[in-house]
Amino acid sequence: MTKLSSLMPDPSREKDGVWAHYASGVRARIARANNPAYLTAHRKAFHPHRSKLRRGEMPVQEVASILVRLHAEHILRDWSGIDDEATGEPVPYSVEKAVEYLSDPRFSHFYEWVLETSGELDLFRADEREESLGNSERSSNGASPSGTGPSS
Repeated sequence: MTKLSSLMPDPSREKDGVWAHYASGVRARIARANNPAYLTAHRKAFHPHRSKLRRGEMPVQEVASILVRLHAEHILRDWSGIDDEATGEPVPYSVEKAVEYLSDPRFSHFYEWVLETSGELDLFRADEREESLGNSERSSNGASPSGTGPSS
């Protein structure tokens, strides 16, 4: 038997995110979908547009633009292993850079992965352990892989 409480997510992991491996050394710290900060920001972002939304008059691209920004601010929290397309230098995480990547159709697979990963409840449980990442590896903002350092 299992205690239901053992299946509950850890609120700090939901909000701050957990590190997950994408591909080829790219990792991202991803917060849980519909975490409280995201839901609050979502309500605030769409509140001015509620009448257009109810009437079905809000352009899809405008909705997508708002969602990308919300996901960049509240779901995709950091990354490592992403290099600049032109220079090959590491790209530090920032909300603006995340918006740029998540908006680019060339990187739609990455965006889809971020959203899918944010919905995996098992990742956010208190008893789950993040994969061993090694002590020398750092995120784009210099924080340790545990995600305890500063976030954007």
